[in-house]
Amino acid sequence: MSTRATIPLGLQAFFGQQGNEWSLVMAAYFRHFEPDLFDPREWARSAKRAGMKYMVLTTKHHDGFCLWDSKLTDYTSMNTPIGKDLVAEFVEVVRAEGLRVGFYHSLIDWHHPDFVIDGLHPRRDDPPEEIKRLNEGRDMARYRAYLHGQVAELLTGYGTVDYLFYDFSYKDDDHHDVWNGKGKEEWGSEELLALTRRLQPEIIVNDRLAIPHDASEIKYREIDPNIKAHNTGLGGQPPGTLTLTLPVVRPDVAVPVVELFLRQDT
Repeated sequence: MSTRATIPLGLQAFFGQQGNEWSLVMAAYFRHFEPDLFDPREWARSAKRAGMKYMVLTTKHHDGFCLWDSKLTDYTSMNTPIGKDLVAEFVEVVRAEGLRVGFYHSLIDWHHPDFVIDGLHPRRDDPPEEIKRLNEGRDMARYRAYLHGQVAELLTGYGTVDYLFYDFSYKDDDHHDVWNGKGKEEWGSEELLALTRRLQPEIIVNDRLAIPHDASEIKYREIDPNIKAHNTGLGGQPPGTLTLTLPVVRPDVAVPVVELFLRQDT
């Protein structure tokens, strides 16, 4: 099994607001973005000591803030107090430690003026007439071109990229009913995956483009130690135990993926 360390860096790390407040808070974070504990070399060394095989950096989360020197927007780390391409620095030190390079990249972009407001957007609870007004003139085709253009930047500007985690699709979802949900048509998933393969032929891609993919996530959970087993329901497990849910039919993918998010208790 290959293990990875994922670095969720960016304005989104501070996210917690909705409505118009969200825009104001993100603007303030952007003006002051200068992570004083940004130390990818130490992160890479720690990951290697822990037995990790690759590291994944958030290039852009749902807030649309970019950690590289994108030529398609000014909403990047280059225009904040830190003033540098954080993706380039990350890639350099990760490779120097002999680890593989992965990117997390959000398909969603709440900052882009053409991204249509939907049931996941921070403005989702605005009055319907305000949402209608805000969505006037927005064009997902223009946003799609922007999305593909930024992916091309990432896959041509930083050497070999081993893994790309796209996040995520939420249209025709059997588990969540999201109005104005977005999926393979909005992202242009077939074309986006073809672009990804053309620019990085050996790359592994995850399963959130809503089309056939390389990697499928295996779900896991912690079961409360106090829960009693009942019929087919599992009983409680010792604290800290992760219980995996394996599919009955093996996913038709190259790499089943288990994501573990570890926290340090204080």
